[in-house]
Amino acid sequence: MNHTSKKLSMLLLTGILPVWVAQAQMKVNFADLKAKYPNDEILLLNEIEKVNIDVTGNQLKIEVDHQEDNLFLNEQASHYADRKIHYSDFYQEISAIEAATYVPDGSRFRKVNITDIKTEKPSSRGIFYDDSYVKKFVFEGAQKGAIGSVRYKEKIKDPHTLSGFMFGRHIPVQNAEFSVTFPKFVKITYKTFGDFKNIDFSETASKGGTTYTWRSRDIKAYPYESDAPNIRHYAPQVFLYIEKYTIGNTTTEVLSDEQKLFNFYVSLVKDVNKEADPQLKTLVDSLTAGKTEKEKIKSVYYWVQDHV
Repeated sequence: MNHTSKKLSMLLLTGILPVWVAQAQMKVNFADLKAKYPNDEILLLNEIEKVNIDVTGNQLKIEVDHQEDNLFLNEQASHYADRKIHYSDFYQEISAIEAATYVPDGSRFRKVNITDIKTEKPSSRGIFYDDSYVKKFVFEGAQKGAIGSVRYKEKIKDPHTLSGFMFGRHIPVQNAEFSVTFPKFVKITYKTFGDFKNIDFSETASKGGTTYTWRSRDIKAYPYESDAPNIRHYAPQVFLYIEKYTIGNTTTEVLSDEQKLFNFYVSLVKDVNKEADPQLKTLVDSLTAGKTEKEKIKSVYYWVQDHV
């Protein structure tokens, strides 16, 4: 075995490389991982998101490469075989989905490509309409020792809605990585929440721009408890946002302050209900006539509570 092959094998054993490299190089030490996570049913080997910001014409182009590799640790694998990718059709576009199950076959793996990927509009209780969609598929052949892998591209349509990343799940994560690469004419800011003492940060510069990278290893599963706060209340997270960008001689402000965020929200509703509905106006007048601002708010609020 030459030096390159040895290096590849070592990286695969540690779970750093994606599992859809050449089948002959597919290796995980299942016995060691099972001993390391004896009480867990599934292990997230790799959770990697890479955000790339570029320019097309006079517009920003924002794409995110997603990668997930799940190792099924016991006979309950079928409980985790279903996979869903949720997204908003208004803000995002999902494409280039590549999914496969790597099924143990002696000392090797047999690759089962997933081709039945459905796009559906999920129903939401209490919501009349929204723009949410879901891509659904099943890791066929999921069993103890198998690996379910998926990678896909996400296009972010609006620079106001840049991605974030959460380090930690209700299952253990062996390798987590989040990065953003952006050109010099884009000003990126990030904020972190939670305990980042076990998360490594690096910044690298090149002729094309700058890359920020956050990495973490061996993240224990956050226990699930009914009626407990959402995991986002305590898992470490990093959020990105674009302050501004300059293309040619034009600088576009995005989210440099709270006012810019307010302006973005206003832009989403500025063309809604431009003309007052006569019946609605009559109702509102009857609820607010002769009242102070606080009394008007209470009156409208309680009417909505009682009638909607």
